[in-house]
Amino acid sequence: MNVRTTQRAVQLFWVMAGVAAIAALLWHGAWLLAALVALPLLFGQAFWLGVQFWLAAASARRRADAGDDSPPAPSRAAWLRAWWVEVWMCTRSYGWHQPWSPVSADGFEAGGAAGPTRSGARTAPSRGILLVHGYMCSGGFWQPWLRQLRVLGRPHVAVSLQPALADIDSYAPQIEAAWNRLVAATGAPPLIVSHSMGSLVVRAWLRWRLSARPGGTFDGAVPHDIISLGSPHHGTWLARFGRGRAAAQMGEHSPWLTELVQFESDHDLAGLANWVCVYSDCDNMVFPPRNGCLAGSHEVFLPGLAHMELAFDPRVIELALWMADEEAGSTAAGLTLPAALDAALTRPAAL
Repeated sequence: MNVRTTQRAVQLFWVMAGVAAIAALLWHGAWLLAALVALPLLFGQAFWLGVQFWLAAASARRRADAGDDSPPAPSRAAWLRAWWVEVWMCTRSYGWHQPWSPVSADGFEAGGAAGPTRSGARTAPSRGILLVHGYMCSGGFWQPWLRQLRVLGRPHVAVSLQPALADIDSYAPQIEAAWNRLVAATGAPPLIVSHSMGSLVVRAWLRWRLSARPGGTFDGAVPHDIISLGSPHHGTWLARFGRGRAAAQMGEHSPWLTELVQFESDHDLAGLANWVCVYSDCDNMVFPPRNGCLAGSHEVFLPGLAHMELAFDPRVIELALWMADEEAGSTAAGLTLPAALDAALTRPAAL
């Protein structure tokens, strides 16, 4: 059973079970018990997200008390706004986009004359975009991206990693297959956009690819351009509450992350991959915030954005489209962005 089918089954089960339980209680006049059953069904997700934000805010306060103001702790209003937006985005994604949206998440569009060239683009839209989702998600996560990419005629693949909760290393062949499809169709290495755990999947794929090839080469398909969105590159404290092997691997200072960092250092993978790390001070899943950055990467700091919101901010999508219009690797030395986009982004590292 794939992730999309599982999400549908779980959603239908809880809706049907909840409605049946509430109806039975109301039939017997147990109004208070019916309300108690309805509360977690209606507000359970908002409550759990509230716990995440409370933990993230507590972490920010501890950093501030210890004199660490990189970045400064957000205001209470910023946390509340991020929580409200995340409730809406999680409801939309898990309630509709991933299990039910009719826009195919696993399809491949070859682009070409069917779609218009993006306004201001400097090249024809031939370079593809590979979208990699995070923990407990599917390719349907990227629905807002997919609609826009189809309109633009931009070649793209949104993978659906199978099975859920598996070892992060086990996903490498799936990334390889999607990568090869885009390279074969366009003749150029695609831009990779990865959210949350998806960036660790990409790093594991780079290690797998280098290890699997004679002499440790990438057959000229370098450097890789990768945009990382709210990703636990140095782990996250919240991973201790997750399930499966992948959650354990995402823990801070986990043996898996330690081995990955050592391999990347020994083989200079930082020199082969051109990373742009986008992170926020209101991320409810990846904290402390600097855990979302890789050493030597281009950094983009978007204050006030929640974890899922990072993936759908218009500035992030515009950044990805702009990078996809460039030749592969042309931004390795720095991001010389269009003036309007550059003014909209905060880039704390010297680029």
